[in-house]
Amino acid sequence: TLLVDHVSTMDDLAQAKQSLHAHLSKSMGEHWAKLPQRGVHAIAGPSGAGKTMMIARLARAAAERKGAESVAVISYCDQRAGAWSQIQMLCAQSGVDCLRANDPETLKMLLAELGQRRLVLIDTPGVQVMDKLEQIKTCSPEIQCHLIMPADASSTTVRKYLSGASGEWHSLMVSRMDEATQPWALLQMLCETPVKLSAGSHSPLPTEGCQVVTANESVALALRG
Repeated sequence: TLLVDHVSTMDDLAQAKQSLHAHLSKSMGEHWAKLPQRGVHAIAGPSGAGKTMMIARLARAAAERKGAESVAVISYCDQRAGAWSQIQMLCAQSGVDCLRANDPETLKMLLAELGQRRLVLIDTPGVQVMDKLEQIKTCSPEIQCHLIMPADASSTTVRKYLSGASGEWHSLMVSRMDEATQPWALLQMLCETPVKLSAGSHSPLPTEGCQVVTANESVALALRG
């Protein structure tokens, strides 16, 4: 309703689009975080959000910058059929070590062994998301947790993970930006909740890198759709 009121007196489509773009971008604000480059980072989100592919992109980019031996990936409690072989294959393509932990004790042991690595990425399951994150946090207070959401996620899904929980996330990552035509639910939540944006993926290919998403880019995507 606010957006309709904002352009109701305009009779030029280009002017109306430009006005909407400026209004939405201002409402969202520019809150962003650097892409994970050092430390331990857990990537969480609903099933099918693209967690494993995002981790593969981040691991490849870090390996190209600092060497594959400085990066490691841990798959945590993911019992999906084929999940372990998928992440092994993706890590092998960039030469990054991939390990597996099915409980907090094993994860804590692996993190201790990988203490000298520059970057450690933890892939999490898409079920019992918050419970698994709490388990991961008990292993180290230094772990940064990132939420990944498809650009056109439903309002119910967006609110489930972001409403009142923005402080739990170090950043929000956005996947499937190349496919999305209706990212309005995500935009609405970002107008209401100042969440830092970080990595965005614009391709289904793990070889394609990711870059920091901006409010301007997100709004432009919505208006194009």
